[in-house]
Amino acid sequence: MPMQIETVLQVCHQISRQIGDSFKQLTVHYIVHHEGQRVEALGLAGQEVLHHPAAQTALHLLTRARHSEESTLVGVAVARKPVLFGLASHDTVLALCSINIDQYTNVKEARRHACHLAWHAIDALEYGNDPDNVVGSSREVLIRRRGVLDLASANIRADIFAAVLGALQGDRDAVRKIGQGRAVNALQTMPNHNPENYPYIIAMEATELALNGIGQDLPRKKHVETALRIAGNVGKTFDQASLKQWLAFSEPAQDMAWRGYKPEEILSSAINTSDDTYVRSIGYLVSEVTGIKPASILSIRENYSPFADDTFNERLHDKIVSQIFEDVIAQGLKQRSVGPFIELANQQNLMLTEGRMVGWCASALHASASAFENAQASGKEAEWAARRE
Repeated sequence: MPMQIETVLQVCHQISRQIGDSFKQLTVHYIVHHEGQRVEALGLAGQEVLHHPAAQTALHLLTRARHSEESTLVGVAVARKPVLFGLASHDTVLALCSINIDQYTNVKEARRHACHLAWHAIDALEYGNDPDNVVGSSREVLIRRRGVLDLASANIRADIFAAVLGALQGDRDAVRKIGQGRAVNALQTMPNHNPENYPYIIAMEATELALNGIGQDLPRKKHVETALRIAGNVGKTFDQASLKQWLAFSEPAQDMAWRGYKPEEILSSAINTSDDTYVRSIGYLVSEVTGIKPASILSIRENYSPFADDTFNERLHDKIVSQIFEDVIAQGLKQRSVGPFIELANQQNLMLTEGRMVGWCASALHASASAFENAQASGKEAEWAARRE
């Protein structure tokens, strides 16, 4: 049975109230919608936030939000109120988060990502409260400019926060389920989603250890504070070198996924063709967490591997081209026709549009077909002419 918007909204309201209890300045407003209904949901949200001091800035953010249907932090609006006769100011912050419920299989998944987005809202608030980050006096929107590694570092903390907060409130599977989700995402295609930005799986075991050190009777009012502390402590143990190791696994994995390779083939390529010890260990970790068994090395030995060096793929390409040519020559001689050459060249060009380029030799096949045909017409040795070409 599909999830109901009202059910997820109720869960999101609970999270928003809990965050508000810990951060009086901050209101997290969730915009819950189905796939294809984001624009309408953003329009309705504009009416829902009119009472907030930062409503006008929020309306501007909502009208300029990108059209992606992915669950995301839409923007953070700020209302500044002068106090002490203008000598200081008090900020009221409104974070807008969209939740596409069709991206989740159950309410728990939706809740975990809502918590993930809540961490980003809190991070934006703390960033804005730091005087070193204030530029000018008319700040109305909080924006964090992050590079790839900084974004990965932020997301790892957001996922740790979501996992710990969920576990403290009865979702004991949150720690591993978030890890499974991030791992599976790296092995499959998801439009408008970049799995390389979500390295939580490398911090999953450390999160479990930190969580085990917390007493069972922790008061609910301490949950957000505790989850933030653990997210900060665990997150800072994963430096740029650690994050680069995840990138070294996830980027080639996505390369293969978008070329149509299966998850078990991707894992096998990482484990069996990479020279990087860390990449291989992450491959084993992903396999363990997801339950996906790597394919046999025998079944992937003729697969392109972005995990391997250029020499590996060059040798593989040359080997496959040689095999292809021997097969097509044999078929051409048997049929006394250039049909096999042309048919295979066309198939290769179609495969090229899917990113399958190892063994591509369509141009050479067409040229060999012409030489083969001309030799036949003039009574010359067709096989020799095709091979020479």
